[in-house]
Amino acid sequence: MDESQSAVAEPTRFVRFLRERGYAFSSEPGLATASGPGCLISAAGHTVACAVMTVEQTFNLYAFLDGFEEAADRLGSLRNQGLPLVVVVESDPDSLFFPTPGDRLLDTLLHGDVPRELYDDPPQSPWSPRGDERPERRLVDAHPHISAVAVVVHNSHAHQWLRDRFEARPESFDSTREGMDAMVAEILEAPQGGSLSLHIFETLGGTALLLPREVFDGPMDRRWIPNTDRTRLLPPDES
Repeated sequence: MDESQSAVAEPTRFVRFLRERGYAFSSEPGLATASGPGCLISAAGHTVACAVMTVEQTFNLYAFLDGFEEAADRLGSLRNQGLPLVVVVESDPDSLFFPTPGDRLLDTLLHGDVPRELYDDPPQSPWSPRGDERPERRLVDAHPHISAVAVVVHNSHAHQWLRDRFEARPESFDSTREGMDAMVAEILEAPQGGSLSLHIFETLGGTALLLPREVFDGPMDRRWIPNTDRTRLLPPDES
């Protein structure tokens, strides 16, 4: 099935990303989650399986863990097919913001213990982030077949414009009422729209098939990769 036959009524941000990059892909209903599509992607001579999970306007850790588990279970049906398996995280298409988990938090969820301070009302020990009987494990241990997690990022033209305008020239900032009014008027003239990219986190488990580095390697994409002994992820500026 080609992308024109996809059952998704409105393109998700990940589907938009694939179309912007010119990646060939097909919809795979068996990989779809309750909140996002599943697809097989052809890029740079490789085929990659992806299951998309969507986070709501306000990031909720419990919902994230359950959504990740669902996406990983869908991809588990292909664990013996010789394909890289990727969980894609994106925000609700109706959201103005992109409340996806931050880079450090996502790395912690994948490869470390979930810190108790993440919870407004942390349960007593023994405990699970989901508050039920399921024992807590690192996500990479609970789902060793997952090759990577890809977070869809929106690169706003307006945000870059504001950074260039105000961060590059902090001396131009005027905190008076007139200055603030002028700044608001200038902000309203900021360019609209933006582009999509991915933040990719390879997993440290060692048993999943590697997501080829030439897939999702656009100029705005960023990738966290394992160090040589596979004990931690190196951020893009260290790898």
